[in-house]
Amino acid sequence: MDFIFIRHGHGEHLNDYPNRLNTLHPSLTEYGKFQVSQLRNKIKMDPDDLVLVSPTKRTIETYGDTEILDFKLDCWKEGINRIEQDIFEGFAKRLIDWIGESYKKIFIISHDGTITNYRILLGEKGLTRKDFLGEAGVYRMKL
Repeated sequence: MDFIFIRHGHGEHLNDYPNRLNTLHPSLTEYGKFQVSQLRNKIKMDPDDLVLVSPTKRTIETYGDTEILDFKLDCWKEGINRIEQDIFEGFAKRLIDWIGESYKKIFIISHDGTITNYRILLGEKGLTRKDFLGEAGVYRMKL
């Protein structure tokens, strides 16, 4: 099973850094859209792959044209980066259990901190901020 983590492209909230970090629902910048177009030429997704996308505008734009399914899930009410680590781990473990052995490739399009925490949960050790993927970064993990 392969996990392919993709970090979203450059977002509007990073223009005029750090003054716009609290921008609500920032889109990708033109540069971010360029980064993503380059990335799409390198990544091959098949119909049988599972694609999970963080529900933010910039991650959805990173994935591209998509149909959004609202399953009315009740996992959390606040941002995932604001919940306690043990609560995140509980949600993440439920997701990993749900995935099970059903897919050969799982794409997770998300944010640096979330991606790093999934990598740790899946068994990587000693990760720090230096291991963040950066804009439109890709990390493959074989389990």
